[in-house]
Amino acid sequence: MNQKFLKETILSDDIINQIISSERWGIFHGSHIIEYFIDNDMEFEYANSSLRKKIIKQYILKKINVIFNDIKEENPKILYRSVYLNDEPKNKANFGIYWSSKPNTSPCIQYDSGIEYLLKIKFNNNDINWINTILSRLDYIHGDREKEYQLYDKEVSLISFQKV
Repeated sequence: MNQKFLKETILSDDIINQIISSERWGIFHGSHIIEYFIDNDMEFEYANSSLRKKIIKQYILKKINVIFNDIKEENPKILYRSVYLNDEPKNKANFGIYWSSKPNTSPCIQYDSGIEYLLKIKFNNNDINWINTILSRLDYIHGDREKEYQLYDKEVSLISFQKV
């Protein structure tokens, strides 16, 4: 993980504009950016596009170093994902991109059918989409709690799984 590169990329106008246009910290998922502005009594600033952009950059500048420190402290050896499956998981498959360093993670989506499994994979720095991971962790509401690592969309090999 190249922190300098990640910081420059996340603070680029391209990424900031994507956050603003999607209205979400994680661009494709996560909580709405307006929640931050409401909770901090900044509705006026949210309505002003230049102030909104400036405040988002300030938030990212403050938060990104906290995220880097969190990842360093977590130092995961294993990543976890909880999913509902109709059949026992295969040893190698694409189980999705959202993983966590927390073993007590919960499924992204609750299903009434299928069995919940907790999947475990070995942490591999090369499997992590670091830009999307940092964006996810910027999320004002969910970022700190989820300890999310976003993988590239590909097959991974399980080291183990268990029914929950």
